[in-house]
Amino acid sequence: MFNWNYDFAGVALCINCVLLFFYKRNHVVPLRQHNYFSGLIYAELLMALTDILSSMALDAGNRTSLFVKYLSLSVFFSMYVGCLLLLFLYTKSLCDYHSVRQYPLFSFFYLPAGAVIGLYLSNPFTGLVYFIDPVIGYTAGPLYEIFAALTLYYSFLSLVLTAIVHKRMTKEQLLTMHVVWTIVIVGALVRLFMPEQLMVSLIMTLCTIIIFINLENPDLYWNRMTGLFNDLSFTEVIQKSMYSNKRISVICIGIKNYDEFKMSYDSVAVSLLRKEIAKAMNDIMDCQSIYYLGHGRFAILFIGDDDHLGDAEMAYDRFRRPWIFESDRGRTISVYINASVAYLPASTNITSGGQLRDVIASKLMDMARQDISGLKIIDEKAMQKQIYISRVEAILDKALELDNIEVWYQPIYDRKTGRIIAAEALSRLHDDQLGYIRPDVFIPLAEITGAITILGSRVLEKTCDFIRRQGLAEMGIEYIEVNLSPAQCRDENLAVKMLEVIESHGVSPGMINLEVTESTVEDMNQLKQQIRILHDAGVGFSLDDYGVGYSNLVKIFALPFSLVKLDKTVVWSYFNNENKILEDLLAMFQKNGLQVVAEGVETELMAEKLNELGCDFQQGFWYSEALPDKDFVRYVRDFNGNEK
Repeated sequence: MFNWNYDFAGVALCINCVLLFFYKRNHVVPLRQHNYFSGLIYAELLMALTDILSSMALDAGNRTSLFVKYLSLSVFFSMYVGCLLLLFLYTKSLCDYHSVRQYPLFSFFYLPAGAVIGLYLSNPFTGLVYFIDPVIGYTAGPLYEIFAALTLYYSFLSLVLTAIVHKRMTKEQLLTMHVVWTIVIVGALVRLFMPEQLMVSLIMTLCTIIIFINLENPDLYWNRMTGLFNDLSFTEVIQKSMYSNKRISVICIGIKNYDEFKMSYDSVAVSLLRKEIAKAMNDIMDCQSIYYLGHGRFAILFIGDDDHLGDAEMAYDRFRRPWIFESDRGRTISVYINASVAYLPASTNITSGGQLRDVIASKLMDMARQDISGLKIIDEKAMQKQIYISRVEAILDKALELDNIEVWYQPIYDRKTGRIIAAEALSRLHDDQLGYIRPDVFIPLAEITGAITILGSRVLEKTCDFIRRQGLAEMGIEYIEVNLSPAQCRDENLAVKMLEVIESHGVSPGMINLEVTESTVEDMNQLKQQIRILHDAGVGFSLDDYGVGYSNLVKIFALPFSLVKLDKTVVWSYFNNENKILEDLLAMFQKNGLQVVAEGVETELMAEKLNELGCDFQQGFWYSEALPDKDFVRYVRDFNGNEK
């Protein structure tokens, strides 16, 4: 006769009730794994309850009928089998299990569970698993260990499955499920050797808590500021839908003036606006799958073959009217929101949820940057572009990790001496399959991902090493221009880090001339202190690509620039007879003590005319494209040794 310990099962019952309440009170992302997890909580709740009831029935002796005892025990064991099966199905839902369906091992996983449940239900007639003796009470039968064998079977199946598809799972998912199944095995062993300790329910509940904390916490999938699902849930829903061969269409919304709105209103008003947009979209389309992807971007997801272009048009029309809502201070806010709206039809092929999220962000950013109005379609071309960009991003990350970024040098011609006296250092990215990737592709990508800081540092190091190795000063090269990105200027220790690199290579600071773009000049507070330190150490500065933006000339003249580089569009517009602003810019900058470099010089006629206009320096394909270091040295020696 066993003396049952109810403490463990009682605790498990209470924990599952609390867990069920807090899990179900939140919106759950419509994924199969969450349905399995919800079912697992219910099954564990019933298992803990029947664990207690069956033990109480056994303790009651003759006061409880034999039928009730057998029935409660059969239900308890059946619920344990159900928990094992649901836990395996949950594990399977985390994997791209379609890729392993060809293995027979994963084709009949329901059969063992069904067979064992049948064994438990027929046990009152067979006594194979257990039997209840009128004198001795609950006694193990010849197949009592069947529950331990079933536990080992599903544990083995789950571990093999995660091993096969481990590359498609996150580290968090792998670690969590390995810990969970280890605990399940321990629980089965405890039940086998200490059946009087009602620990199985508590151990299964412990597994559920671990999954909840690491994988099922609503905060992982929920954006509390908007009350909407977040980008992680969006990615996972897309991924699971693809595995099930379901078609997907998406309406994408991006607030163009989101940063401006955040600066104009407090955080409460911004949060209320996001919620108001979500409510309006839900009212228009009567849908629940609205996701907030961050930075004022929303996605409305539809699963199925239906066309929702009309819904997208209604969404765009709604943004033509003002948004009116009450602030927390009782003030009525009425504001017009300039929004970009794009639609991805169900016919568009998608390779991954993460890729689609990136495509949406890229498309909405492009529309905002180009100030494109109206509704745009995300087609196959946009998807292919994002596939290419994602591949370039991976290539760039690997190149930075392995220090495989190349630095080439484009010569700069001096009108007064007729010689090459400087060069611009330009980064080059090469891949064995894609070949050389254009800078206008990977440089903006590096700025978006934050890799531009590391890239800029590598270019400076390689440039300093090149100056030292080749003795450029002796060849007549006065300086090398190195681009300085806006992201680098946000580093408070930029000047110190740059000077350390320059000094460590034994290079004179005067051999380095940093190119700063117009957009960087606009943020004087971040730039002024860094420029002062570097300039005092002897580093020169150029204003790069002048004419692209709308710089404040007062700010430009307040900074210690020695050179201004006119963007090639300014130069080309002059030679295309579109305007004569080039002559005015030359006169203005030279009058204020700045020398001018004309970029984009591609013909002899352009070179001769710029010389007549008194342009100080020239850079472009007429002289040379950017060259690898050895070719650059050879070119300079040949050019400066001959009259041209």
